[in-house]
Amino acid sequence: MFNFPLKYKDKLIQIDDALDIISYAIKFIEANYNCNLEKYQITVEVLSKLIQAIKGISDHKPPKEKIIKAIETIEEIAKKSTNDENLKTEIEKTAAICKFWIKIS
Repeated sequence: MFNFPLKYKDKLIQIDDALDIISYAIKFIEANYNCNLEKYQITVEVLSKLIQAIKGISDHKPPKEKIIKAIETIEEIAKKSTNDENLKTEIEKTAAICKFWIKIS
């Protein structure tokens, strides 16, 4: 399904890096945002499914609309993270991996 490494800007994302980046994004969202709100629930759900897909545990992908909503939420979080360039980059990488997921379907 996924062909690693994935190219993001001028860097390559290896499979272990992708799993770490996505896991970090999930923890960050759960710690800093109200996951009772639908957009954050959807984002965490999509990211969890993405981890399973990368690991080869499940090939069940959420509907494209949910993935797009998650990407929008992730990009919104990245824009709010302008004070921390490392955080912003990691969150942007998460969105890039989700976009790649849509492209390969």
